[in-house]
Amino acid sequence: MILGATGNVGAYAVQMARDGCLHVVAVTRARDAQFLHSLGVESIIDSDAPNFERELPPVDAILDTVGAGTLERCLGALKAGGRVVSLVSSEPPPQRSDVQVVFFYAEVTTSRLEILSTLFENGTISARAWGRSCLWQRRVRRI
Repeated sequence: MILGATGNVGAYAVQMARDGCLHVVAVTRARDAQFLHSLGVESIIDSDAPNFERELPPVDAILDTVGAGTLERCLGALKAGGRVVSLVSSEPPPQRSDVQVVFFYAEVTTSRLEILSTLFENGTISARAWGRSCLWQRRVRRI
């Protein structure tokens, strides 16, 4: 399960998980469903829906790019023996003795950037364009 699946980090995680032939449960806003379908995600849960946690299937792992309340609401779907990997907070979520919770921080190195570069170059992952104009064009329009 990827929380915040259509954010920058979440979207990359979705693509890498799909490349690894993993089934992805994406927790994000419904308006981004088409984008996730284009990445091959079939299980999309609308995080804005009331009681969305009732719709979550059991999962082996949660990748948290959102934190706080969203993670708390999703913990019930995590199977015993599962893992939570949080990218946003070193603060522990509500504890369950039957799961492992870790905080992940990546040290940026040349070799890691080269791996990402290769994934972009061979089309395994792609960047999501959030707008159709460059930042400098937006500034010019405001002047």
